[in-house]
Amino acid sequence: MKRNKLIKIVAPLFLIVILFTTCIYFNDSYLYFPFTVPAPITEKHGFTYKQFEKPVSVEVMTDEYNGDELLRSFYSPTSKNKYETLARKITDYYAKILKDGNKIPLESTLIAGKRYVVNLRCAGVVMLKMDFTDNSEKIQMGNDFYTITPDLRDEFINYLRNTYPVKETGK
Repeated sequence: MKRNKLIKIVAPLFLIVILFTTCIYFNDSYLYFPFTVPAPITEKHGFTYKQFEKPVSVEVMTDEYNGDELLRSFYSPTSKNKYETLARKITDYYAKILKDGNKIPLESTLIAGKRYVVNLRCAGVVMLKMDFTDNSEKIQMGNDFYTITPDLRDEFINYLRNTYPVKETGK
């Protein structure tokens, strides 16, 4: 009788410990838990949570011409928490564009303006890349071009500017 009582108490505690340990493992090893990668990214690229392996790094570069002078700015977060926050935000925007944007022909070119290049790296490999300008309704994602609404583009640019200000590095 005492043995059954002990099993009824220990078994649930053991399962809770296993669940807690598993959550810690996934949180420390991957950007996403299984089945939480945004669906448009999974459908387009076939990525699973395993491709979003940590360490995660994000690079945001801007190019802008001031007359004949090229002003280049570069930002890469310094803390692990900022990397992961920015990485999740980038994948969210990427998924929105895949879901709502229309794929357009490859010969499309970006319109002049302040250019943004955003790279998301997982375990050293570029997973997602976005290249766009601040006054274009086109965005290059990998080898494909998509339309992007001005509202979504401006929301993303404002997020980058306000949350992660870039540091100007000159020519």
